Amino acid sequence: MADIVKMFTSGFWRYVVSWVLPCAAFLGGLLLTVYPSIKNLPVLKSIDTVASADTTLGLFIFGGVTLGISAVLALSYEPIYRLWEGYTWPKPLFMFGRGREIERYRSLKTKRNTNLKLAKKASEEHNDDLTAYHSTKRALLGERSQQFPEYEEDFLPTRLGNGLRAAERYGYERYGLDSQTLWYELGAATPEDLAEELNAARGVVDFFISAATLSSLYVLIAIGAALAKLDWVFACYALIAVIISRLSYLHAARSTDAIAGAQRAIVNVSRNKLASLFNLAVPDDIDREQAMWRALKAFVVNGKSDALRRWRKPASQDQKEEQENDGAVGDGRPAASLPAGKGS
Repeated sequence: MADIVKMFTSGFWRYVVSWVLPCAAFLGGLLLTVYPSIKNLPVLKSIDTVASADTTLGLFIFGGVTLGISAVLALSYEPIYRLWEGYTWPKPLFMFGRGREIERYRSLKTKRNTNLKLAKKASEEHNDDLTAYHSTKRALLGERSQQFPEYEEDFLPTRLGNGLRAAERYGYERYGLDSQTLWYELGAATPEDLAEELNAARGVVDFFISAATLSSLYVLIAIGAALAKLDWVFACYALIAVIISRLSYLHAARSTDAIAGAQRAIVNVSRNKLASLFNLAVPDDIDREQAMWRALKAFVVNGKSDALRRWRKPASQDQKEEQENDGAVGDGRPAASLPAGKGS
């Protein structure tokens, strides 16, 4: 089952499942509910006449519009996510949402600590059933609290934003490694199976964000039709779309757990190879390692190399010979890589 999910959430299939299918469902919903009431509009009348006369041509039009909308959504990936994460919200709305998220996080911590105390008390009373119940509740609350950044100063105004921010901040909080700044370099050091896991997790979130976005767009269209036609049926359609949008968004926010897990594994497993790509020696001491990654970030962002010099590994003899030989031969290859001549 996991392999099937990976297949449909990577590469071309990721685009089809995450963007094309929600667009097809969106257009299908419009055709069944709103379109019959607006098909006589001048803009749509000619298209409706052609599509009604030839079913095959109608299907081509439907497919073309679906691919067009899905392409626009996929290319608008970043602004769509920024909106759902809360980055582009107006200041009053941003502050309000962020305050609610902080309250939700503190409530989760309080409930988690309460269940911990109750589990200890039940264990002392040798009540195994009650101990298991409160321990399970505590574990579930702990999983939900992990969907927040480690520090409240990093909180965003939405669940999705905090879930993704928690994933992004892991490398910096643990190792001083800013995975966002060094994301492409880190990708070059990431094992293929972990990269596939991350793509699969992203594909799931993409699907639900696409569904939430298109459902929200349907709400606006249905409300417009309700006001224009003064028909309460369209208001019911809009209400159903609001529910679908909300559920899709909540599923997207919960699915950030998989992204966070994949990114944690990438940072934990790939950072040594990343260091070697920069010819850096990773210190044994965690504090010194954090200092090294911060120095690398300063070098990449600002070109400050002074602090980074102390972490550079001395060149090996093979590397020195390669540097000496590089460019010495007419075709630019090191001498050691050329085939031997006939007389050798």
